[in-house]
Amino acid sequence: VNANASAGIQDTITFDPSLAGNAITLQTGELQITEGVSILGLAGITPMVIDGANLQRIFNIDDLNLGIISDVDILEIELINGKAGGNGEGGAILNREDLTLTNVTISGSEGTKGGAIYSSGPLLTIYGSTIRDNLAENGSQGEGGGIFTAAQGGTVDIDGCLISNNTSGAKGGGVYVGTNDTMKIENSTILGNTSGQDGGGIFTNTGSNMEISGSTIAANTALYGGGIENNGGLLAIRNSTISGNTANEGGGLNTVNANALLFSSTIAFNQAITAG
Repeated sequence: VNANASAGIQDTITFDPSLAGNAITLQTGELQITEGVSILGLAGITPMVIDGANLQRIFNIDDLNLGIISDVDILEIELINGKAGGNGEGGAILNREDLTLTNVTISGSEGTKGGAIYSSGPLLTIYGSTIRDNLAENGSQGEGGGIFTAAQGGTVDIDGCLISNNTSGAKGGGVYVGTNDTMKIENSTILGNTSGQDGGGIFTNTGSNMEISGSTIAANTALYGGGIENNGGLLAIRNSTISGNTANEGGGLNTVNANALLFSSTIAFNQAITAG
């Protein structure tokens, strides 16, 4: 199916049910999405899988027109073993448009920024999805083991998701929130992520706006800010739990030139080796 065949008309891609539990392995490079499209995988216990074979990124979503924002929806698919070559960003997905992921699993992928997802598009929405076991590595400078945002004014909504066991060499083992971006995390779990420097679970950068509600941030590890490193952003936490995280400084939460507001939340059983 060619998703880019009909200019100006949003396509829908569906898959034969016989593909359930089977993998489509990419052999000739990443899949390029250059206009609005809905990609509908197969709902059910056994997902349909797209495998990057540790050779290429899986989706490059860019309509190549700064004046047009395309809507792309991806549903009910598992993406595995994506790898952005060289100093590439977004191991499984590189996004520059409005992207919605629903019931998607991304695992085993690698990029320098955004082991699973690098997004500089104005809107990224993720529902009911799992982002696990991904890696952002560029020597010791990888950022956003699971997700990296770089829209500089974009919005990210994460609801009902699990972000777990991702790793970054430098910042944001699970999630890296870029400068001036806004992110809302609801009803989600950030678990067991690791950063070599800052923000084992979440790293927020200068001017960012982060709101966390009804969520758990647990068992993450970093040098600074085992659960969250809030570096110059505005952070609000409501009805959430931060527990069992570990760092040299700021086991649960570390703030640097930043404001953090907590409402009806629990911070407990975190460990800081030297301070906080």
